Amino acid sequence: MFGQEFHIRDVIRILYRHRNVVLLCTVIVAGIVTLFVKMEQPQYKSVVKLTVLNKSITDVIQDNIDTGTHLTIANQLDVLQSQSFLERVIAALPPDIYDDYAYYSPTPVAKVMDSIKAIVKKILGLPEVKPSEKALAIENISRQMGVRHQGGGVIQISFKSTDPAKAQKVAEIIADQFIRFNIENLKKRLTIVKDYFDQQIQAAYRDMKEAQQELEEFKKAKGLTSSQGESMELAVRLNNLESSYVEVKTQRQLAEKRLKMLDQKIAELASNFPDVRDIEKRIPQINALKQKLTSLEKERMLASAIYTEKHPKMVSLSTQIEQTIKDLRA
Repeated sequence: MFGQEFHIRDVIRILYRHRNVVLLCTVIVAGIVTLFVKMEQPQYKSVVKLTVLNKSITDVIQDNIDTGTHLTIANQLDVLQSQSFLERVIAALPPDIYDDYAYYSPTPVAKVMDSIKAIVKKILGLPEVKPSEKALAIENISRQMGVRHQGGGVIQISFKSTDPAKAQKVAEIIADQFIRFNIENLKKRLTIVKDYFDQQIQAAYRDMKEAQQELEEFKKAKGLTSSQGESMELAVRLNNLESSYVEVKTQRQLAEKRLKMLDQKIAELASNFPDVRDIEKRIPQINALKQKLTSLEKERMLASAIYTEKHPKMVSLSTQIEQTIKDLRA
């Protein structure tokens, strides 16, 4: 028995003997596969990619919490899968597409499980709760929708359907609602920031008005002139000082030229008359008197832009200048 061998001829003989059974099994399997293929509809997937990070905007309203890329993407993925966002999508669907998803279409396994649940509830006397059309539409849409992080700041949104046009339409609606949601959220945050700055500006304006009013009251109490009058007076004085400075500078240049000519003449006299060489040595006060006279002339010129000729300051300077001239002539 153990030493018996089978050849191809024996196998063929056995198959031929049971050919009817083999043929029947082959037909049954082929029929099942064909039926499954015929019943199975092709699935089409539409994909939309969105960039959810925009530094030029988010930096304006950046707060102290962590706003890294990974956290922002995670928040956006949670938004896309949230109940409130899916309700926005359902509300934006056209009526024909909404009707296609507002019904319960379980898989064969789900049908069996639902039957078991119904039997258990009936035995226990529990009421059977049927979901609303809106809840069914949200469940069906979420089952066919897919979201994932594509990399960087890009999120990929996909939607599957047996109708390619319907898949594209729903994917576009999801992307459009996602963009609208972010714009609305950004507007709310910008409104909060704007209101805050408006309040700060109004508070600063009130403080400025109060400070200005207090300043005016202080000036009235002290008998001071207004800020505009003071500005005009200071401007006039500044112009007078500038004119005096130019005049003094011109006179100084003329005096320097005259002094240079005098030095040349003294040098000529010194060469012609040796006795004159020792004049400066014999009268050392001359240089000091010259410097004093020049300084007094400058001081009187600057003071004349502020004081009148009868002012004690002007009278004192004139007296000192006359005395210095007398000392030089002595």
